[in-house]
Amino acid sequence: MKQFMVLYLMIWICVIFLCGIVHSEKPESVNIGAVFTFDSVIGRVAKAAMEMAVSDVNSDPIVLNGTKLNLIMKDGRCNAFLGSTGAFQVLEQGVAAIIGPQSSAIAHSISQIADAVKVPLISYAATDPTLSSLQFPLFFRTVQSDSEQMAAMANLIDFNGWKEVIVVFLDDDYGRNGVSALSDELENRRLKISHKLALSIHFDLDEITKLLNQTKVFNPRVFVVHINPDPRLRIFSVAHKLQMMTSEYVWLVTDWLAATLYSFSPVNQKSLSIVEGVVGLRQHIPDSSKKRDFVSRWKKMQKRVANTSWNSYGFFAYDTVWAVAHSIDKFLKVHDNITFSLRDNNMVPHTEGIGIQLEKLKTFVNGSDFVNILSLSNFSGVSGQIRFSSDRNVISSGYDVININQMKINRVGYWSNHSGFSVVPPEILAKQKHPRVSVDQKLENITWPGGKTERPRGWVIADNAKPLRIGVPRRASFVEFVTELQDSHKIQGYCIDIFMKALEFIPYEIPFVFKPVGNGKSNPNYDSLVKKIDQNVYDAVVGDIAIVTNRTKIVDFSQPFASSSLVIVAPINSSKSNAWVFLRPFSADMWCIIGASFLMIGVVIWILEHRVNDEFRGPPKKQLVTMFMFSLSTLFKTNSSPEEYAVALRNGPSGGGVAAIVDELPYVELFLSKETEFGIIGQPFTRSSWGFAFQRDSPLALDMSTAILKLAESGELQKIHEKWFCKMGCPGERKSNPKPDQLHLSSFWGLYLSCAVISVVALILFLLRIISQYVGFKQRQKDIVAPSSEQSESHCSRVVVNFFNFIDKKEDAIKKMFTQCDNPHNPN
Repeated sequence: MKQFMVLYLMIWICVIFLCGIVHSEKPESVNIGAVFTFDSVIGRVAKAAMEMAVSDVNSDPIVLNGTKLNLIMKDGRCNAFLGSTGAFQVLEQGVAAIIGPQSSAIAHSISQIADAVKVPLISYAATDPTLSSLQFPLFFRTVQSDSEQMAAMANLIDFNGWKEVIVVFLDDDYGRNGVSALSDELENRRLKISHKLALSIHFDLDEITKLLNQTKVFNPRVFVVHINPDPRLRIFSVAHKLQMMTSEYVWLVTDWLAATLYSFSPVNQKSLSIVEGVVGLRQHIPDSSKKRDFVSRWKKMQKRVANTSWNSYGFFAYDTVWAVAHSIDKFLKVHDNITFSLRDNNMVPHTEGIGIQLEKLKTFVNGSDFVNILSLSNFSGVSGQIRFSSDRNVISSGYDVININQMKINRVGYWSNHSGFSVVPPEILAKQKHPRVSVDQKLENITWPGGKTERPRGWVIADNAKPLRIGVPRRASFVEFVTELQDSHKIQGYCIDIFMKALEFIPYEIPFVFKPVGNGKSNPNYDSLVKKIDQNVYDAVVGDIAIVTNRTKIVDFSQPFASSSLVIVAPINSSKSNAWVFLRPFSADMWCIIGASFLMIGVVIWILEHRVNDEFRGPPKKQLVTMFMFSLSTLFKTNSSPEEYAVALRNGPSGGGVAAIVDELPYVELFLSKETEFGIIGQPFTRSSWGFAFQRDSPLALDMSTAILKLAESGELQKIHEKWFCKMGCPGERKSNPKPDQLHLSSFWGLYLSCAVISVVALILFLLRIISQYVGFKQRQKDIVAPSSEQSESHCSRVVVNFFNFIDKKEDAIKKMFTQCDNPHNPN
């Protein structure tokens, strides 16, 4: 019995001992660190939010049940060195993760420190896109990256039709890398940043004043401001004093302004007056019961604690603590405890003198497992669903578009990378079967600086800007369209009148100078002229510039101001408007004789030219094409002036002229304004247009297009047209004779008989000359060849073949053969 009692007692002792061991494996507490700037717009909110989250975690019966979560906070004071020092200090105390910092520049430094000890860094405010690179594999963030924000900003710029912007940014990692992301997004949309204005980290009013004064000589008036939250709103304070918050300016801001404005107390709400008309972005927080409960609790806390104004970063800081807590809870279920191992002390110097003992830094054992668990986070937080993408960024929930009007922050719409702009929240659109597409994008009415609701142009000609260099062709023909007068050097013409009148409809002054191109003796090459715009030789080209595909690839054209379709012009008393009008000038037998004569002339020309012109040599197919094309070319004639047009049409084909002319409509109309006996036959074909050419993405192209449309609507465009083209009645008012006369063979038999006699005589003379050359060549051959050879070549068929081979040789080859016969012993 006594032995049994001893055994029973020993068993209970073992059970108690083993239970104690099991219990001791689960930690009583787990430390996490936080490094951020306490006294800042974001820091004050984040501090209160993280403390609230730690309290909620520790009171939760499910997450970390029985293990207390300790938050160790250090003040980084917006300084990379102090932030790094704070990171070392929390790492000495064995933290499983570091929350923060809010500064992207400090995050770059701390990320490398945390990576060395396998401790993840989770930020709720550092938005620099480059932090997502492979250089920082343990960096996570619960706030949206600036790559998303700059995509939204670029869409906002594109949505409003602005081509160029000026960016004011903080000259640090956050500012530079954010602007770089914006530049990439704009380039994808064929937009650009025209000027980048960098501010030092500790900028003052004088620096801002100097910077903004520089912009008064710039043409763009759209500003994008990307800085840290600034309660003093110094940029807009200076802009107000410099009269840069007027209706011709546009101010767009990233989410720093929303964070700043929400930090204002009701007493400071009057400060919103200096940002009237500003449009910005704000991190979108989907509506949910958790969000509403959190806001309600926050408002109650505000009544008890001073300086706890709310902004969206409070949501992200709160959810960051919960993301870490959930991950620790899952990690402990697998590994039971969080342990650290000392680093190799021989590799770390002793630094007791500066308060940091690097030799005490420990590496998180199984830290890579904890990082993997963190990357798989998926829970519903107060800021929405918390999930991380492959680059460790929280899945984007989009942005709110806000507008400051009447000292209130008004939400005018939403943006997401899936649906673009909408007045419906992104999470609602995501649930629809057919979410809105880009063509359905819209925002509510926006009040811009100056109190206007009409969208600002966003571009002006600065007072001291250099005049626009406008190239104009110095034409040699059809000078009524555009040319330079020889005596006064004045530029005038139909195209110039339209351009000058359109300028009156543009609501700002445009200094310019015309630059004539060409010698006035021949028309300049228009393709080369347009290329000079792309080469920045000219800012624009004004004239009869056809809008064609290859030109639209290098320049932007205005709205067309004239149709340049091809039309047929002919004597109106000898034509009838139908599809076969070109056959009407001659009767059927006349057309047969014309065709036969062309064929005969082609053959004669080929015979005469074959020996001396390379164009008439080569493969038989090539020679036939050349022969017929040459003969047909006698039917059509290229004319370069209205005077030549008239002469050619009056002479007709029988007199060396033409039956009809095909040319662009404006040239024909100008010709018909001086000639009443001709008219347009049939309908225009191959429709095209003329426009003014500008450099790519030039805002002036859009304004000029609007002005040309106003010219057309007001009737001014038609008045200019009538001024130049209706001096003797408008061409369209002329009627053709419904019963045109036809020319018969009897009218031309003498002409064609003369043509035939001349052709036959030319052919006979050519053949006599060839026969004479051949006979002389054969006679010289007889003097140098053997008698046996002479007998072999006496056959008739052989003579004919040799004769035609002789004819086929070029004239130069014949001369060389004669030379060789004269000098048989000297072939060279």
